[in-house]
Amino acid sequence: VATDSQYVIGALSGNKIKANADLIHAILRQARGAGLKLKFEFVRGHSGDTFNELCDHYARLAIQRKLSAPRREVLEPAP
Repeated sequence: VATDSQYVIGALSGNKIKANADLIHAILRQARGAGLKLKFEFVRGHSGDTFNELCDHYARLAIQRKLSAPRREVLEPAP
């Protein structure tokens, strides 16, 4: 998992969860359920990393358009 968030790396690695606990726990459940061992790579934000810049672009676009998907639909497969 490449991320520009030290908080996300820490929270998913077992540090104290301070925010977005439902999302953190859902990600961990999905990874465990799939038998995945997560590895993390810190990427500096706004440093020219193509995929990080793309994610940042879409996050800002979603905020501007007030787009949001229900968290359950995003992280949990349909029955």
